[in-house]
Amino acid sequence: MSPHTALGARLAPSPHTRQHSTGTVESVYNSIIAYKRAHDGNSPTFREIMEDCGISSTSVVLYYLNKLEQRGLIRRPEPPIGNRNATKIEVVGGKWTKDESHGG
Repeated sequence: MSPHTALGARLAPSPHTRQHSTGTVESVYNSIIAYKRAHDGNSPTFREIMEDCGISSTSVVLYYLNKLEQRGLIRRPEPPIGNRNATKIEVVGGKWTKDESHGG
């Protein structure tokens, strides 16, 4: 799957590794994009973001997600009834499309 940013620029491929600066709004945003890229557009959990960005707690992850949502960079739809732990993070303007170059 290939993500595209709100500006239409194609994001460069990158493996999902801890390569982001520690605990910033930008590092969380970059971590979300890298994870979605590596996992067919699926969203990371709070703990996966926490570990990838070197953040000390899930409450700090929530703080950064709220900041990204306030800036209009992500959306977090309400989880389905009965599944409070479901995490869905939509990158505003992001679009994942099937990558035909890999025969899939």
